[in-house]
Amino acid sequence: MKQKRRVLVIEDEDTKFGDIESVLSGINLASGLEIIRARTATEAESLIEIGGIELMVLDISLNISAGSLGPLRGGFANLGGLNVAERMYMHGQSLRTVVVTGFEYFPATAGTRQGSFDLISLKDIEARAAELFGTDLLGCVRYSSEGWDIKLAEYAKGALEK
Repeated sequence: MKQKRRVLVIEDEDTKFGDIESVLSGINLASGLEIIRARTATEAESLIEIGGIELMVLDISLNISAGSLGPLRGGFANLGGLNVAERMYMHGQSLRTVVVTGFEYFPATAGTRQGSFDLISLKDIEARAAELFGTDLLGCVRYSSEGWDIKLAEYAKGALEK
């Protein structure tokens, strides 16, 4: 009997995790999948350290502060998932990765006016992730956009069939 392929999903939001898990569970592999979830950057780092993971699905807008209320007003998110990627890079760790986020824009720095933000786009985030993951970055998926689930399934299946 073949060992199941292990996929780490780093996602702090239950509904989104359920949707991602459903997509991944629908991938038909002879060996099957074991889907492991990390809700925090700390949990993710511990699971990555243990090893045996063949694919990581990373929420780039992962919340890193305990007790936080989640995304900022206006539909923008923080970049906790990028912190995970940067730590992996600094430690020389590498995993095939698909970035999944529900946001199109992220705050970069405080803006010039009080209460304003400079924004970076999902394309900018994808470019930064590519710098950190290199060829292990399979792609970036905008959660709940048209065809997001098909795109995620294609990336995951391609990575796990190799």
